[in-house]
Amino acid sequence: MYNDKYTRILLKYKIYLFNQGFIKKEDLDDRKIFSKHIKILYDKMFLKIDQEVTKSLIHLIKMPFCVHPATTLLSLPIDPNSLDNFEKTYLIKLKDVIENPNVLNESFRILDSWICSKKKMNFF
Repeated sequence: MYNDKYTRILLKYKIYLFNQGFIKKEDLDDRKIFSKHIKILYDKMFLKIDQEVTKSLIHLIKMPFCVHPATTLLSLPIDPNSLDNFEKTYLIKLKDVIENPNVLNESFRILDSWICSKKKMNFF
């Protein structure tokens, strides 16, 4: 029913299900029990492109580094500690990345800090 390759990728994020209270810690390593929760992973994490993405500027794509089809704006991670300094006027478009890929350096730093903090929480 689901794409095997994408399912393997999603399974790497099973800690998400645990942190959200969808699955018990003792069930995380039981493949048979865990397979029941694949639908939850797809519902919560699978990138969905729907009508709202293409017709409304207020609709957000939540997957980092996606390009909005109408505006060509990138969906980028934001440092929650710097929200007071966030300016909507400084949004990165696809053309900005093509002209200067280094404009993504700060976003990569933020994403890397998220990954490092998740690894500290990962107890598998």
